Amino acid sequence: MITSDRQCIPLWVAEAGGMRFTTQEMSLSRFSMKATNQFLEEDATLNPEDIFRQIERYLKRYVYLPDERCYAVIALWVMGTYIFRMFRYFPYIHLHAEKASGKTTLMEILEKICFNGELSSDATGVSLFHEVHTNSSTLFLDESEDLHEGQNGPKMRLLKAGFSKTGKIKRKNMTYSCYSPKMIAGIKPLDDVLADRTITIRMIRKLQSETINRYVETAEVLEFHSCLRDNLYTFGLTQARRLMSEYVRVSESPDNTLLKNRALDLWLPLIVIGSLVNEAVVAEVTQYAQAHSGQREEDDTVENETFRLLAVLGSATTDIKPIRMDGNTVYIEADMMFAYFKAIQCVPKGALRTWLSRMLHQKFDILCVPVRCPDGLKRAFEIDMTKLEEMIGRYM
Repeated sequence: MITSDRQCIPLWVAEAGGMRFTTQEMSLSRFSMKATNQFLEEDATLNPEDIFRQIERYLKRYVYLPDERCYAVIALWVMGTYIFRMFRYFPYIHLHAEKASGKTTLMEILEKICFNGELSSDATGVSLFHEVHTNSSTLFLDESEDLHEGQNGPKMRLLKAGFSKTGKIKRKNMTYSCYSPKMIAGIKPLDDVLADRTITIRMIRKLQSETINRYVETAEVLEFHSCLRDNLYTFGLTQARRLMSEYVRVSESPDNTLLKNRALDLWLPLIVIGSLVNEAVVAEVTQYAQAHSGQREEDDTVENETFRLLAVLGSATTDIKPIRMDGNTVYIEADMMFAYFKAIQCVPKGALRTWLSRMLHQKFDILCVPVRCPDGLKRAFEIDMTKLEEMIGRYM
């Protein structure tokens, strides 16, 4: 075991001192002996900005990304794969594009430099459990369309649990740690739960005039991979304490990022790593994060059923005259309310009024009750306007 204070400790000695390891079956390690010795002898010095620029140039050499800021996002993510365990959450990246847009090429070149990179398009969920638990591998999952067919399968369970440091899954008599960096590529959008853990990078086919190099694994390229990996290991070992201090500081005062909730969870590791590079990179990535989270929120509000129901309900209470009012509670005839929702196409095809009654009760605690009117007994939705306005404030 190599430590940040330049000690080399046999595992049995560490265990005798009370340290416990999740596994002793690690089958992959790519920190060269030469670089290990340099680090232990205190000969290893590096500048985080130099590493960042190396990765950025490497990406631009082989891959076209329409938004220049995405090169910085991915470069910081690569650096983060070597220190992801210090963060409570570490974001996935989703490469979303049509065929022939460079998704597979990007994953191939990143597999070589990320922490224990492992590229797969057809691995079983069970084999991926072992890979992450044993090697904390950075997974690259190509052709992710099969995720839509196995919403409750082992691969999807791994992805949904592995975003968080506490993510574990128990299978038979074994508990697997699922936490590791992951990149997913595909043509289709991800499901809502997985998308909530993911930074989306959109890729498009390049024009003939947009020239990039063809990726070939020459001896020179392989040597570059090895040197860059060594620098990234050294970066993690030498900068961990500084990064943790910055992570705690920004976590406690995140207002400058203008991010909140899950968006803050997603982007905080990259913003913290960027702070070791320079302020311009932090500003660039934060700007992209704000735009990304804004688009995500907009997509959520359009697709979210709760939001849609609440929006129509709010306008209905303005447009439909109540059959009765009792203080701040209004009673709107159920048939009229259902017709209103149906006219705005907010009712599934073939659904009856009972569907609306059930949805309003489940989501907003609104009951459909009998109300006596001059022309007889009618069913009406009982709506507390104070509660409704509070709900609208929360969701809209």
